[in-house]
Amino acid sequence: MKNIDIISLYQAIQNCGSLVGAKFAYALSKNADKLKVEIKALEEAIKFSKEYVVYDAERVELAKKFSKKDSKGEPVTIPTGSTTFDYDIEDQAGFDAEFKVLKGKNKELITKREKQVEEYLALLKEGAEKIKFHMVNIKDVPENITAAQLGGISIFITE
Repeated sequence: MKNIDIISLYQAIQNCGSLVGAKFAYALSKNADKLKVEIKALEEAIKFSKEYVVYDAERVELAKKFSKKDSKGEPVTIPTGSTTFDYDIEDQAGFDAEFKVLKGKNKELITKREKQVEEYLALLKEGAEKIKFHMVNIKDVPENITAAQLGGISIFITE
C-alpha cells in the first residue's frame, strides 16, 4: 500500500458512513482512526509555510484588484470545482505585470514551495507504514452497499 492509497481508503471509509450494522460500523471507525494518523502526517508535509500564506494572500488581493466587479463592487468569481473558484480577471496585462513583481520579490519562497510539492508527490508514491486493519467479515457488510463502496474498502473485508 502506498501513501496515496491511504488517502483513497480514508475517503472510501467516509463514503460508507451512512451504512448500518454494528460490526461493520465498528470496523469503519477503527480503520478510520488508524488512517487519520497517517493522513495528518501527509497533511503536515504539504502545509503552507507562514511566509507562503502571506504571499498567497497578496496574490489573491492582486486577483481581486484586477477582476471584474459585480453591481455591488465585489470581485466576480468563476467556479472551477465544487469548492474552488478563480477570479474573473478583467485587466490581464495589469495583473500579469504586478504579479510578475510579486513573484520576483518572493522567488526563493516560491522555489521552496515548488520543491515541497515535488517532495509531497514523491511521498504519495512511497510505501506506507504497515497498517494492521480491523477486519470485517463479508456477512457483516450491509446488503445495500454499492459496488463502488465495497471496492473502496475491500482491503479489510474477509470471507
